[in-house]
Amino acid sequence: MFHIQNTYNLTAFLTSLCIALLPSIVQATTYIDNSITYSDNSGNYTAAPGNLAPEGGLGGIQSPGTATWDLSAISAGPATLSYEIVGYGSLDGWDTFCCTDIFTLYVNGNEAFSGSFNLGGRGSTYIFFNPGNGMATSNTTGYYGGGTLDITGEAVNLLAGNNTITFTYSSSEWPGPQGVGDEGWVVNSARVETADSAVPEPASISLLVSGILGFCVSRRKVLSRNS
Repeated sequence: MFHIQNTYNLTAFLTSLCIALLPSIVQATTYIDNSITYSDNSGNYTAAPGNLAPEGGLGGIQSPGTATWDLSAISAGPATLSYEIVGYGSLDGWDTFCCTDIFTLYVNGNEAFSGSFNLGGRGSTYIFFNPGNGMATSNTTGYYGGGTLDITGEAVNLLAGNNTITFTYSSSEWPGPQGVGDEGWVVNSARVETADSAVPEPASISLLVSGILGFCVSRRKVLSRNS
């Protein structure tokens, strides 16, 4: 009787484990922004990423400026953030001579990334702060030709409920507005994936689930034989 009871308890435990594991295997949450609030010295604007054209149809705001994305997360925990910044005119990289432009990202008021990138100006790439190990790739078409900055796989921590992601651009030597045609920028795309978004392939899920359920069934057969 003692053996049967233990077998029953083990089977019940494994069955509960199967049920508990399934949601964690298949659950995935991806947040894709469709509305960001932009602010510079000319005013505030709300638009989808890449569709902002408040000044002369150039599609961006001037530096210094801020873009704010408010999102509501299902639960607290680690996540990865990926986004693309499009620069207009001559955003400068790290330049010891003049006018270094600095991009900074904040998550819930805490600095998460900062660096300087040549997006149509002068200077070179220089990353000041990158604790989340985001991969930064920048390109430019030449002087005053603008450019793009892509950050992928940046590790961040989300709060359950409301979260605020803030993108900012500023100049280290030129605190005043520089004009969207000279130092303009916009968030072209942004997405956050929770840590469990790396969902296994369907075949891998089927194998794992089959293995777990098969083990549970085999234990149930042991219970039947011993009863």
